[in-house]
Amino acid sequence: FSGETTYGAFWMALGGILLSMHSDILSLTTTDVGWFLVMFTAITLIFFIGSMKQSKVLAFIFLTLLVGFIFLDISHLGCPAVFTKVAGIDLILCAISAWYLMAHAIFAQLGWNLPVGEPWIK
Repeated sequence: FSGETTYGAFWMALGGILLSMHSDILSLTTTDVGWFLVMFTAITLIFFIGSMKQSKVLAFIFLTLLVGFIFLDISHLGCPAVFTKVAGIDLILCAISAWYLMAHAIFAQLGWNLPVGEPWIK
């Protein structure tokens, strides 16, 4: 629940920031957006640490999300924009993994268990 709420709030806030920038309501720089992303990188690190005691798939999702945020941080805080493309590729892998975990949750209710792996930390 906390993950869905946190990242739902992230997307609403980011959407508000980008719309406000596009509408000239706010005059934020790419660096300002980068610091916003850094804060969610820190939150994602906390979720990643917790996910390592759940399952391999969940830990992999949060690992790829963490790596994606780090690449976005780097690209928004002054490094080459190629890091944004690398983050995009990484986050596509994250999304596919999240869809797999969603399928596991849905199919488990039908008695079909997709393997999600043992926790990385016991």
